[in-house]
Parts: sequence; C-alpha cells; structure tokens
Amino acid sequence: MKLPLILAGLCLAATALAQGTLKFSNYSTVDGIIAPVYDSDGVTRLGSAYYGQLYAGPEESSLAPIGSAIRFKDAGGVGIGYIIGGTVTVPTVPDFSKAFVQLRAWEAIGGVSFEAAQAAGSKTGESPVFQVVVGSRWIGLPAPLTGLQSFALVPEPAPAWLLAVGLAAFALARRQG
Repeated sequence: MKLPLILAGLCLAATALAQGTLKFSNYSTVDGIIAPVYDSDGVTRLGSAYYGQLYAGPEESSLAPIGSAIRFKDAGGVGIGYIIGGTVTVPTVPDFSKAFVQLRAWEAIGGVSFEAAQAAGSKTGESPVFQVVVGSRWIGLPAPLTGLQSFALVPEPAPAWLLAVGLAAFALARRQG
C-alpha cells in the first residue's frame, strides 16, 4: 500500500522539478534548421564579433534570457552566421510543454547582454517569436528550434540623423504654433 503512494509522490516531485530543454543551434540539417543571422545589410553573416542568446517562456509576454550568450561561429563556409550552443534549460516550462522562443543577437562591443547592447546603441536584432514543444532533461532529449527563421540586425540611428529629425520636428511644430 505504501509503494503506490511513494511512486505517486516521486512522480509529483519529478513533475514539479521538470524543466524543458532546447537544442541551442540555428544550424542542424538533421532537424531541418538552417537559419543564419545576418548583419544589418541583410547579406553579411554574423561572426565572432556578435553574441546570440535564446529567450523563452510559457507565454510570449514572459520571454526571459535562458542559458548563456554565445558568440557566433567564425569558421569558413557553413559556420559563419550560426551558433552551436548545446542544450539549454527553460526553467519556466515543464518537459514536453509548449514554450515561446526567440533568438536575439547583438554586437559584442555593446556588452554581454542584449539589453546592454541596446542601451549602448549597438546593432541588435530579434527573430520572430515561435512556439516549440520543449524536450526533457530527464531523458536527455532537447527539442530542436523548429520554426526559427533567419533575421538581420537593425542598426541604431546615427546621432546626426536623430538631430536632423528632431530639428525638423521642432521647426514644423513652431510653424504650426
């Protein structure tokens, strides 16, 4: 009689501690994922002067960084524009559940986080958000990033351009007022 209770308790504990896993790679021919990331020109693939990091959560509004920021590959040929980052855990999503996921990239000179790079005015970019059923760390089966699409970084506007737009808006407002 105690054995079923113990087994039920163990199952509940395993479920409560469950954390889904993802294979952090935007290149996997086995999984059908070929999603290079490009610089702001839309042609040049990112190399080791850029970081990428996955953001994930149970809802699109709850995306948070998971794992570590990883530099893009610099190897010739297929390697440029890709990250092979291993398995990452999604702490807020249980095994085999749906997660919302996004890959974010930025210039390494801007800092070690996406948010720091944005604050520093560095080029940044984000993939469209997509849904994935996460894998399980208990059985060593991370889910591939099925649905990940290529994207390009967006340059921050030059300060001179911002000044020109601001002055034009000021002149227009003065003329109308």
